[in-house]
Amino acid sequence: MKALLDTLRAGDRDWELAQAIDPARLPEHIAIIMDGNGRWAERRRLPRVAGHKAGIGPVRSTVEACARLGVKALLAGSLANLMSAALAGLFLSL
Repeated sequence: MKALLDTLRAGDRDWELAQAIDPARLPEHIAIIMDGNGRWAERRRLPRVAGHKAGIGPVRSTVEACARLGVKALLAGSLANLMSAALAGLFLSL
């Protein structure tokens, strides 16, 4: 949490939000489902890869913020990839 606060200054856009975070209530593990980038691009008549490239910045910002907050485990992927990983784990545990 201190690492996040060290990157912000009073008056910054995220300063008040960061001040409102209760570190005791932060989850240690977070999963991010990155879904819809391809459809976003297609609606704009762009190649699907343009949607994936557009998603890089927001994901990077999220990963960096989680690291600064002290999140211990962060899983990111598409819904299809996360579901297949979950199913694989389920089958391995049988």
